[in-house]
Amino acid sequence: MNSPKKLRTTAAASLGAAALAWVLAGCGSDSGTASEDAGRSADGSPEEVAARLHEAQLSGFQGLERVEEESRTGVYSRLDVVREAAEKREALVLDKPECADAASQWQELPEVQEAPASVALFRGADGSLTHTLLELPEDLATQAIDTVPVEECATYEATLEDGASHSYTVRELDLETIGDQSRGFVVATESGDGEAVLLYSLLYREGGRLGSVSMIGGPETEQRVADFAAAALEYQSEVLG
Repeated sequence: MNSPKKLRTTAAASLGAAALAWVLAGCGSDSGTASEDAGRSADGSPEEVAARLHEAQLSGFQGLERVEEESRTGVYSRLDVVREAAEKREALVLDKPECADAASQWQELPEVQEAPASVALFRGADGSLTHTLLELPEDLATQAIDTVPVEECATYEATLEDGASHSYTVRELDLETIGDQSRGFVVATESGDGEAVLLYSLLYREGGRLGSVSMIGGPETEQRVADFAAAALEYQSEVLG
C-alpha cells in the first residue's frame, strides 16, 4: 500500500505518474485562485444553482474535511480547476487519442460543460478526495452515466513534453448501484520507483443530479469512494429534496 505522502499526490503537483492519473481521469487540481464565476449570481442563473449545489456538499467524511478555500462553484467548464486540468491534458501526447479522459469522457458532453457545478476538495491524513456535483436534465445525466471508454482504452500510454511516458490501464469497478444509476472505474499506473498508483472514480446520478467522486489510494479506496458517494447522495437529497 502506498505511503500517506504518496497518496496525497494530486494534479497540483508536478506531472508525475500520480498527477497524470488524476488529470487523465478528468479530475481538477486542488489548488489555485478562486473561480471567476464564484459569487456571480443572478435570478435563475447557473451560478445561483451551483451555489445551492454547494450547500448540499458534505462538510466531512471518515477523516476527510472539506477545504472550503480550495472548492469551487459556477459553470463547470469555466471553473479554474477544470480549465487547468484540461490544459494539462492537452499538453500530453496519447498513443490512443480517443482515450483522453478515458475514465470520465462524460465531462466532455457540451451540456455538462455548461452545467451548474460545485467542485469540493476533501483532505485528510491519508489523501485527498474530489466530489463534483452537477445539475442536468435527467436524460442528459443518464447519457453521461452511459458514456464509457471504448475497449481499446483498457490500456494506453501518455507522453509528456519532455519525453517521459507512463502506461495506464482502465478497469470498470464492480460496485452496488448508488442512486438511480452509477458506474465506477480505476485508472492504474506506476510511480517512478515502481509503486502502483491507483485512482478510483465513481459517477452516480439521482434524477438529473450528477455526482462524481475521485481519490488516489490503495485497494481499500474502492469501497471508500462508494461509501462517500452514498453518504453524499443521502445528504444532498436532504438538502435539495
